[in-house]
Amino acid sequence: MKTDDDLPELSELAKHEIDRIKEGFVFATEHQRHDLHRALLIAMNPEHRTDNSTLVSFRTSTTDKALLKRFADDANTSVSTLCRNTIHIAIPHFYNK
Repeated sequence: MKTDDDLPELSELAKHEIDRIKEGFVFATEHQRHDLHRALLIAMNPEHRTDNSTLVSFRTSTTDKALLKRFADDANTSVSTLCRNTIHIAIPHFYNK
């Protein structure tokens, strides 16, 4: 996972451009935001862009979230990794009886 420490320093010009893009998002209409988002995705390196088409999401109780967080912390991993690994193990177990 990339951290801010892994990223190269931005020049003043790049910082100015990023600030302009942020302002554009704030004052843009929903349609303009969509167009800007698509333009940015197209400009990105294909291996770094995502459209969240593979996103798996679900709602669960606060208690379950707290337990998942505790288990993940105990295993020195993230909740996402814990869920992914559990699902990876469970699906074959349930469907390959």
